[in-house]
Amino acid sequence: MGTKFSHDTINLLKNSLPNVNFFWIIGADNLCNMHLWYNWRGLFHLCPVVVFNRPEYLYRALSSKAAKFFWKKKVDIKKLRTKSKTTLPLWSFVEIKTHKQSSSHLRINKNGGINERFS
Repeated sequence: MGTKFSHDTINLLKNSLPNVNFFWIIGADNLCNMHLWYNWRGLFHLCPVVVFNRPEYLYRALSSKAAKFFWKKKVDIKKLRTKSKTTLPLWSFVEIKTHKQSSSHLRINKNGGINERFS
């Protein structure tokens, strides 16, 4: 696509596919350092951000600079789909049962190879 930053990628996709409702899905570990990303505030204005809990990141993520900045725009995940695009920025934090192993490690099967289902 020729883009370098998440903000620019989403912007390009939205302009290319104006009838598609995009959601930016990240792990809580990314929310912790999102304030260091290029145009991170603008990213929240492009599409709803969905943050999934990660092991040992719950409190750090919810007290991060990005979470504090957009705290009043946080909504329950069940309400996120029904909100209008005109109400952006919006974001949701999804508390899920976490697993301490990395996603890469979980993809490795018993034979030491990559599990075809996930690659």
